[in-house]
Amino acid sequence: MNGLGRPCMLLTGESKRNPVIDGVEVEECFDKDGEQIVPLVSSTIEMVNLSSYYQVAVIDEIQMLQDARRGQGWTSALLGLKAMEIHLCGEETAVPLVKRIFESCGEEVTVIKYERLSGLEVSDSSLNGTLEGIRDGDCIVAFSRKRIFELQRQIQSVTRRKCALIYGSLPPENRALQAQLFNDPNSEYKVLVASDAIGMGLNLKIQRVIFENVTKYDGIVTRHLSISQLKQIGGRAGRFSFASGDSVGQVTSLYSKDLSSVKKFMFATPEPIPKAGFFPSTDVSEAFFYEFPEKSTLELLDMIYDTTIVPDDYFIADISTMKKLAVLFSGIDLPLAQYLARNKPCPISDVFDIPRNPPKSKEHLAMYESLHKSVLLYLWLGYHFPTIYVDLEDAQKYKLEVEQLIQKGFLKR
Repeated sequence: MNGLGRPCMLLTGESKRNPVIDGVEVEECFDKDGEQIVPLVSSTIEMVNLSSYYQVAVIDEIQMLQDARRGQGWTSALLGLKAMEIHLCGEETAVPLVKRIFESCGEEVTVIKYERLSGLEVSDSSLNGTLEGIRDGDCIVAFSRKRIFELQRQIQSVTRRKCALIYGSLPPENRALQAQLFNDPNSEYKVLVASDAIGMGLNLKIQRVIFENVTKYDGIVTRHLSISQLKQIGGRAGRFSFASGDSVGQVTSLYSKDLSSVKKFMFATPEPIPKAGFFPSTDVSEAFFYEFPEKSTLELLDMIYDTTIVPDDYFIADISTMKKLAVLFSGIDLPLAQYLARNKPCPISDVFDIPRNPPKSKEHLAMYESLHKSVLLYLWLGYHFPTIYVDLEDAQKYKLEVEQLIQKGFLKR
């Protein structure tokens, strides 16, 4: 939006970027007549400001309200945004549920359907388990970090084509840089190896999506991809006009055993989403913590869960990950948390030591990814507790330095 001349600020859990006017970040926005204007705001779903008033709000990927762990973020935005109009973008499977939710609030719903701009087809044959058939514009999708690096090495060895990499634990800025390398027609990186992280948030010039597998470990068991998941990933092929406006994207599998599932699911219609995820707001959770200070975090989470009652169109979000973290961190003296507990300023140099050389192996890279997450945690804490985590400017520099080192490590592979 900034590039189109519409000042827009960015707000995520770990970053805040001011609007840009004429290529310069500004604290306040004024039009050509000197009148102050209110900039647009783009934010992650968890950082939506529910206390401000808006003329128009847009929520993307609305089907995510069914997600067991993150769905409550979309539900909170859907019910809590103070806007004259709310535009929802996403799968048609969400329409019946959204209608029921808004009808219960006395709101009017208008449904507009859009056709895909480019064609999409499923190939009649797989790659038969070999990588010789990999070609420029391909994206091969795998569901583990280890397998992504294995495929990169194998493809570069067999085809002599350089591969860009995108996966969930890679910092968002590095994902964007890898996407730029793949999208650039003058780049050496002609193939993309990725996880399902390509399904949302990135514009990629993929001509063909190849599923290395159609099952994924969900943290508990290995499950077959759902219709929605497979369509979301496969639908990236040809979406941003690989060659021209009338290009046709292709979808296939690496192994012949998976092709029938790909064909069946790509043309299937998913079942309507039955319920939206819900969990009490932070204010409610804080009230429990203040009311029962003698209780452990795990006990409080169980109390909140057990006392939450929701209507038929909602389900209580899965808090198993929060409970595991509560057990894991119980009794551990975390350096960042110590400063908050003591109400003492936390200089970033006291808690982080930034390396000076890029990672040399994928194991080394994993350490840099963890360091990046730690710096992001400092930034998140800094936005919420600015008198404690005081070095936001240095934290941004640290963040950029780690991202640059990660990118240098990728380019050397």
